[in-house]
Parts: sequence; C-alpha cells; structure tokens
Amino acid sequence: MSVGRRRIDPMLPMRLMTSLTLVVLAQLGGASNDAPLSVALMCLALLIVPTDLLPAIVLITVRDDGAFIGPLFLSDVAALVCVTRVVLSPQGLKIRFSASRIALLAFFLWTAFVTITGLGVLTALGRVALYAAMGVAVSYRPPAKRYLFAGIVGLAVMEIILHMPYLPSRLHGRFIDDPSHAGGLFIAALLVVWTSRLHRPLKVLLVGLIAFGIAMTLTRSVWFAVGAVAFAAALPRRWYVPLLLPPAAGLAALPLVPYVNSMLGLYEYSVTVRVKSISAGWRQFQENPIVGHGWQLASAVRELGIIGPSDVAIYNLWIHLGVSSGIVGLILFLTFVSTLAREALSDQKAYLFLVATLAMSLSEMHLYGQSLLALLFFTMTFTWRPLKAAQPFASFEVPCRRIGQNRAKRRPLFGCPGGPAELHETGNTTLTGIRLAMRGGRRETGGDGSAVGEELWNQAGGSDSGQLDYGKNRT
Repeated sequence: MSVGRRRIDPMLPMRLMTSLTLVVLAQLGGASNDAPLSVALMCLALLIVPTDLLPAIVLITVRDDGAFIGPLFLSDVAALVCVTRVVLSPQGLKIRFSASRIALLAFFLWTAFVTITGLGVLTALGRVALYAAMGVAVSYRPPAKRYLFAGIVGLAVMEIILHMPYLPSRLHGRFIDDPSHAGGLFIAALLVVWTSRLHRPLKVLLVGLIAFGIAMTLTRSVWFAVGAVAFAAALPRRWYVPLLLPPAAGLAALPLVPYVNSMLGLYEYSVTVRVKSISAGWRQFQENPIVGHGWQLASAVRELGIIGPSDVAIYNLWIHLGVSSGIVGLILFLTFVSTLAREALSDQKAYLFLVATLAMSLSEMHLYGQSLLALLFFTMTFTWRPLKAAQPFASFEVPCRRIGQNRAKRRPLFGCPGGPAELHETGNTTLTGIRLAMRGGRRETGGDGSAVGEELWNQAGGSDSGQLDYGKNRT
C-alpha cells in the first residue's frame, strides 16, 4: 500500500526540549499542591508537549498516588489536557459515536444517577469515564496509538529488567507495584510485540523476556488470561468469543487451582479473600438488585476487615457492577462489551486484549480510579472504522494467496489472480473500502491511501497480512 510522506512538525524538537526543561524545573521545586510555581510549570509542559505523546505520559503516571492539583493526580491532568486538545483539533470533528460508545455512555449516565441519589460521590467514576474518553481520543490518532504501544512495551521491558536483581521473588514492578496490574501491562506488551513487524530475532527476544515477566508475576489471574488469549487466538474471530470463552475456561480451570497452588507453592490466602469478597458482594447485590447501591459503596473487602485498594469493592468485575449499578447497569455494560467485541473483530490487538481483560475480570476488579488496567482496557480495545462516504464507493473482493517472500523486508508477499485490471468496480471510483479474502482466514480493513489507512491495515492484519498495492484509483 502506497502511503505519502508524512509531514513532520519542524518545531517538534524544540517543543520536546522545552517541555523536558519545564518538567525538570518543576521536579526541582517539588510538583505538588504545596508548590504552585512547580504545578504551573508542569501544566505548561503538558500544554507544550505534542498531543500524541500525552497518552504515553498518562500510561507512565497513572499509578502515581501523589496529589497534584486539588483531588487530581498528574495522570488526571495529563488525560484531561489530552482529551481537550483532541476535541479542539481537526480530529475532534471526526469523532462519532459507535454502538459501543453509545452503550458505554448510557452505562456512565445510569451509574452516575444511581451514585448521586445514593452516596453522591462521583470522583472514582469520573476517573473511569476519563480513561474511556482517552480511549476514544487515541483511536482517532494513529501516531498517538503508536507512541502508546511504544510506551507499553518500554515500561514492561523496564519493569522486568529492573526486577532481575531480585529474582526469584515475585514481580510487583518498581513503578507499578502491583502484580496483577504488571501482568496486565505485560499481556498488552506481548500482544503489541507479537503483532508487530519487528525483525524476527528482536521479536523472539522481546516475546521471551515479556513471557518471563508474566511468569514471575506469580499471579493466577494473569496466567489464566494468557491461556484464554492463546485459546482465542487459535479460534476464528467471533464477537461472542470474548464474552463466552473466559467463564467457560474459568469453570474448566477451577478444579486445577489447588493443584497449581500446591505444585508452585503459591499463596492460598488470596483465593480465600476473593471467595469471601465475592460472597459478600453477592449478598450486597441481593439487597438492591435492580438499581444497585452506587459506585462508591463501601468495599466488601473492608467489610470483612481486610484492607484493600481504594475504591475496589469486590474481586469480580461483574458482581461489582451489579452491586454498584444493579441489573440495569449490568445489561448496559454487557451491551457495551458485546458491541465492542464486534467492532474489534478487525483489530487483532484489541480483540485479544478484550479477551484478556474479561478473563482477568473473573477474579479482579480493574474499573476504578488510578487503575492501569482500566486505562489499558479502554485505550487497547477501542478501535476506529472510517465512515462510509455519502456517495457510492468501490467494493470488491480479491482472493489472494502467498506467492513468496520479500527478502529485503522479510515479509510475505501475496498475489491476487488477475490483478487490478480484472477487479469489478461499482459506483464512484473513490476507493474507501477493500476486502481481502486470504487463505487461513479473512482480514477486513479499510484503505484510502493515507496514513490512517496504513494504520488500519496494520491493526487489521498485523505482520501476517502481507501487502497489497492497489495502485491509483481508476475512472
């Protein structure tokens, strides 16, 4: 696919250096509520830094628990700046509400209403909604998504390497400091590397290193999620697989938990905590099953006298949603996930990470403020499909097969019998959609000869999709 040369902002190096200088000055002064000048310098740096770098900055700072401006953390401010700048940019005019986003908005509105009429505190729910807005914004900026992927892989590799001197202890992460969140990050990094076009030796090295990090988390929910992802990757992509595979696999794997604990010497108390918290959550759900109690209900973990993370009620996403927003909220969120799974069919990373997230959700609750998993959930799974033009557009199907190997780029080559001359076009000659039916599966993507088209091509097929050069549009 031929893509024009991208324009590079000539002021980019200067903006980066200026932002970095301001960050250093702010850190010297201590960026907190007690240092107004440092806070001002940090905010100025966030306004100057390129918009596409902000999602990676949020990723790195999302677990920083130091207050920055009032109740806001640095990651909150960076996310707000990112969303605002995208909305005010030309990309903001392209943002449309897909079925999944309409369902998610309805879920947020309903849960906010239940919370206001109950406890009336929306801080934690507001942060989750901000992560969702980040996901929508990033999906419309391919460069931002590439920087985000680079940040995911870079942070994962750094955490694993920094842990090496402490082997064989459990990997919590020096900056993340939570095995389940570190495991979620490693799964995201594994999917990014696996679907990338890196040279084979580097890809094998990174996959091995990340797989080692996943093993060293010693977290059963993370291992289970990896198994679910591997199983889903071997199955045909269907919208219902992310919803049905995790609970079915969970029921099948449940009898194996005692044997895994005994064989590896794992801590059994965490299983007991989860079982008790889920039981307590189920009792709370039965108290008000239709509308729920609100997002800020006192944690079932704390109800049992166990200190748990802030804003986390139950170690199961679905029961937590039932307790917080009732059956109505559960139906809205299930609608969101179902439509999201359908929209992610053309994006391998989004599809498989959705499987991983829903697999971990059986014994984790990741939708809360300052949650790295919540941020990854929305930014990794949200996709963007180009809108159909008002006028008719070219639509055709080309059967392709692998015909050789491009030795220079180390990529497979695919040939289409007949070539472009035998393609049957209908309607207007502007090419806005293309479908490839290839041996071993069907990849659907959109191509318009632009950088966005290339990004969609990469997301849809990854390194195994080959290349198609359809030439110039014909009249």
